[in-house]
Amino acid sequence: MSSDLEILGHRPRGRLTPYDAAHSKRVLELAAEGASKTEIAAALCVSRKTLQTWGAAHPEFRWAMRRAKDLELAWWLKAGRQGQFEKNWNAASWAMQMRARFGKRFESCVPTSQPPGSLKDSLNAKRTREDMERKLSRIADASAEADVPCEPDGAGA
Repeated sequence: MSSDLEILGHRPRGRLTPYDAAHSKRVLELAAEGASKTEIAAALCVSRKTLQTWGAAHPEFRWAMRRAKDLELAWWLKAGRQGQFEKNWNAASWAMQMRARFGKRFESCVPTSQPPGSLKDSLNAKRTREDMERKLSRIADASAEADVPCEPDGAGA
């Protein structure tokens, strides 16, 4: 029965959206207002995949999309810079937007509980705390200023 079936080749789905050179200018305008790639696609009435296809086929559009990311970042940075002086500005929301939109550039904007690699930091904090406690106990044990040695002890404290 399976030998009776004809195997069809790959057929593209959907209709091709025609590219217009004016799209590059519109992309830059939208990005200058802080629009993301998804918002740009929606404004042009196409999918994100179509933007990618246009970028692969048209060098000027590819350049516009790369430039758009810089313009988007500039808009959001300006919003944060100006927003910090507003009475009801939500810094946490802004930081979350920055991490979501720009990834690794803004991972450490707001400290989280304890990231996976922070064991070294906690060990350093413990060692520093122990050093401080040792120094404070030496000061507390000294009955007079002359009893506190000026040279560091064997541990460097």
